[in-house]
Order: sequence, then C-alpha cells, then structure tokens
Amino acid sequence: MEPSPLIPKLESIAAASLDQSTKRLAALGLISRSSLAFGLVLAMGLDQLLADVPSWPITGFQTAVLMLSLVSALRSDGAPGRRRVSTARVAYLSVVLTVSLMALIQKWWIVLQADLSRSSYAGSYRVMGASITLGGIALVLGRSKRLVQFFAAFAEQPARQTALSFLAVTIFGAFLLTLPICVRDPSHVLFLDALFMATSAVCVTGLAVHGIATEYTIWGQAVLLGLVQVGGLGIMVLSASLVVLTGRKLRARSSVVLVEVLDADSTASLRGTIRRILGFTLCIELLGAALLYVFFAEHPEVALGVAGPHTMAGSGSLGWAAVFHAVSAFCNAGFSLMHGGLEPFVGSYGVCTVIMALIVLGGIGFPVMSELLSWLVKRARKQRPHRVSLHTRVVLLMSLALIVSVALALLAVEWNASFAGLPWPQRIFAAVFQSVTLRTAGFSTVDIRQFSDAGLMIAMMFMFVGASPGGTGGGVKVTTFAVLFATLRAELRNEPEPHLLDRRIPAGTVRRAISVAFVAVVVVTFSVLGLLLSERAQAMHLAFEAVSAFGTVGLSAGLTPSLSATGKMIIIVTMLIGRVGPLTVALATAERNHRANHLRPHERVLIG
Repeated sequence: MEPSPLIPKLESIAAASLDQSTKRLAALGLISRSSLAFGLVLAMGLDQLLADVPSWPITGFQTAVLMLSLVSALRSDGAPGRRRVSTARVAYLSVVLTVSLMALIQKWWIVLQADLSRSSYAGSYRVMGASITLGGIALVLGRSKRLVQFFAAFAEQPARQTALSFLAVTIFGAFLLTLPICVRDPSHVLFLDALFMATSAVCVTGLAVHGIATEYTIWGQAVLLGLVQVGGLGIMVLSASLVVLTGRKLRARSSVVLVEVLDADSTASLRGTIRRILGFTLCIELLGAALLYVFFAEHPEVALGVAGPHTMAGSGSLGWAAVFHAVSAFCNAGFSLMHGGLEPFVGSYGVCTVIMALIVLGGIGFPVMSELLSWLVKRARKQRPHRVSLHTRVVLLMSLALIVSVALALLAVEWNASFAGLPWPQRIFAAVFQSVTLRTAGFSTVDIRQFSDAGLMIAMMFMFVGASPGGTGGGVKVTTFAVLFATLRAELRNEPEPHLLDRRIPAGTVRRAISVAFVAVVVVTFSVLGLLLSERAQAMHLAFEAVSAFGTVGLSAGLTPSLSATGKMIIIVTMLIGRVGPLTVALATAERNHRANHLRPHERVLIG
C-alpha cells in the first residue's frame, strides 16, 4: 500500500513556516546563537544575584529565550522537507528539552509559592535557573555541525560511549535530586552535594555526605535507588535490555562489545544472555526483599519514620526498607535508610546473612551465576555437566579465599579494638560480615571509625582488589589479582608462562591485568595526594576514603560529610574512574587489535 502524500506535504508546510518565522526573528537579531546565549547567561546571572527573592519577570524572560533556543534548534539548514533529521540528533534534542522543561516547571512552581515560603527554595531555584541556561545553550549548540561530528566520532568508540553514558546519567541524577519534591528541606539544596550523591549511586559506591532518610523524601530515595539499579546493571547492559524487551535488534558494534563484556558465547546468544541477566536480577532482588521483610518484621523500630529516635528508624515502612536494602545490597551500593545503618543489626543473624548473600551474588558477576545455574540444572537432570570454565573457578576460589583471609585478619587485629564490645560469637560473625562487605558493598555492622590503623590498612588492601568482572562491584577485580599472582609466581619459579588451575594464561590477559593494576595505583595515589592537600584529617583516614571511593566500596572513617568542596570533587572523580576506568580499559582492548606490520629490534633493560 502506497503511503499517503498528505503527511510529507504537511511536514514540508510546517518546515517552511518554521523557516519563515525563524528568518523573521533572525532579522530582528533575536535568534542568533550569540544573542540567545547572552540572554540565557544574563538570566542566570540575575538569578544568582536575586535568588533569595525569586522573580517571575526573570523566569518569564528565561522561558521566552528557551523557546527561541528550541526554535533555533529545530530550524532546518536546507530546503524544506529535503533534510531528514538524524535519530541521534532527535534523541539529543529530546533529552535536553525534557530536562530543560522539567527545570522550567519547577522554577515556575517556586516562583508562584507564597512570599513566606519562596525564600526557603533559594538553593533549588538557583539550580533550576542554571539547568535552564545550560539546556538552552545545549539546544543552540545542537545545530553545530562540528559538535555533531565530535559526538559522532566520540560514539564510535564504545569505551568512550560508556564513560559518557555514566557521566550523563550522573548529571541527570544530580538534577533530579535537587528538585523540591525530592528533598525534605529545600533550603539545604546544593548541587555539589546532589552531584556527589548521584555519583555515589551510579557508581554503586555508597559514600554519602548526609543521611538519606533525613535528607530525601520518598521520591528522592526512589531516585537514588533507580540510579543504584542503573549503575549496578551497567548503562550498556541496561540500554541493550531495553532494546531486547522492545523486540528491536542490537547494532553490530554494540553486539560485539557486549559479547566481550557479558562473556556470551556469540552474538546470536546475546539476547538470551541479556534476558538471563534481567531474570537473575529481578528474581534475586525480589527474593532478598521478601526475606529481609521477614527478618525486619522482628524489629518493629524499622517501620518508624525519619522522626523516630531509634537507630533502626528512618525508612517509615517495612516493605520499603526491605526493597531498598535488597537492591542496595545486590548492586553492592551500601546505601541504608536507617539512622545507624546496619550497625544496630550486628546481632541479627538473619538480616546479616541475607545481606551477605545478596552482596556475594551481585559481586561474583552475571557470567559466573549463569554458568553455575546451567551446571546445577544439568546435575539436577542427571546429565553430565560441562566443565566449569577457568574464569568461574578462579572467581569462586579467589572470592572464598579472600573472605576467609580477611575475616581471620580482622579478628586478629580488631578483637580487642572495634570488636571489643561484642560477645565472642558476634565478633566472629561481624568479622565474616565485614570480610564480605569490605571488597564491594560498603555496609558495616561495626563502627569503622573505631578501627585501628592496622585494621584500616587491611581493609584498604582488600577494597583495592574488589569484586569480580561482570558483577556490580568495583576495584581491580579478583581475576586481575589472580593473574598478577600467577605472573609473579611464574617469574619467581622461572617458568615460561603463568598458569592458573592447570590452564596457561595468555600474554594479552597478563598485559591487561598489569595495565589495570598500574592505572589503579596511579589514580589512588593522586587521589590521596589531592585529599592530603585539600583536607585537614589523619592521613590514614584520607587514604581509606580514597581507596574506598576507587573500589566503589562506600565505607568511610567519618570524613565524607566534612569534606570540603575540593575534597568532594576529588572523591567524585575517583568514584567515576573507579567504576568506569577498568571497564573502559577492558572495552578498549576488546575493540582494538593493533598488529604491527614490522618487528622492532630487542634490547635489554635492567630490572630490579
């Protein structure tokens, strides 16, 4: 059936009308890029000066300039109807326009409040005004060919695309956390704090500059939980999941990269792998929430709201507390709604066991869970199971070895320190819990501020190692540590190649492990140096904060709320690098395979 020619004619007429209106406005000098940018910056400057008295004339002027920016962004550069707007540009304009309109609606809502309450929204008012200005400038620049070409070239590299996606989601999450509906006291709204919290959520770290229940409403808590879920699954996996659920096909380049990331057998099996990831996540989180609900019910104080004086209070609902902590634990985020975190549950074996199980399942990685499930299904059907891969065996053995060794080390150094006030069974259980949560999650049943320097050093060592590839944790990953250990062992024994569990390790894997470890050491070193220059605190506590941020662990010796603006920015950058850095390195090495067309001559360099 031939398509009706009416739609193209209407599009042509609309485009021609828009061009005529735009030309008239341009003739008056109202729609040039410089005039629009100047108007947006002027409005933002007036907002910053007069934020204590929100003004509707300034907001009305900003609204008009934003609409003109939209007209400029939609203006066609060629003949009407001949130029088709690219999908990337439509997505770009849609996202920018959505954020700008949300900020505009919130700003008008603040302006129309009663005179006695408007001044309390000054912080949110400033953020909304700045968001509208940035959105308008982004709309104006959307017509720039150079900008489009830059983002097109940027998106050609999936590693860069992943980093940009995490950054974009973080900024968008920070914007949402500044909305008046998300905060209990709008006068406390600071964009830097919102950016810190959004980064911590997307990077599944758990560091917080203030209490979640005391600062955010149920809407703000839901935004944080959504950011945690997005960060735990990963931006690329989540976007691919949406494509699969809508029945569309993945792009060839994205499919190849996702095969490497998810350890799928082939691009043909990728859709099944993504469905299994979604199924695992949903089932495990629902089961964890149900179990936590049962164990939380033994403590009625959990259902108390933020005004409750008990250390278990804060969530306001048993169901919400169970769901929030189940997602936070499985994604290894470490956020808690209780005033005292999980410290009041140090003697609750049921709650702590469920939390530990969720942390381990989220930390070992989706490829390992998928392979184990397939192995168990074949054993249940009395079929001959396939041989478990080297990756799965290394992850399981290393995870178990690290859990046991960390627990024993903490018992040795903290028995008469931070564990001193607990009965001996709770001391052992607390050590096991800390050994599980130290490498990835950030929950704690004891006060980290009471740790000795030796305990903090042990914690930093294992936080640096982190979780497993393909999981929801951070760090350099246990497989990287295992490969480095095998390489050192082979060098000391003068063996030709490193090996693990009767399997040789390829040279490319060794190089990648060394690269990830080296980058991690450099990042942590400069992060600690920056904190030493900007903060006044114990050096050990500052180093602990930096390693916790890089490993996306989320434990703190009590420094996070007192960090300066510079210190918060250092931790924000460290968290982003810790979450995106190792993944970016893996993607870059997966998509590039440079082969030299000539061999360079050998020459020795003295080592050691």
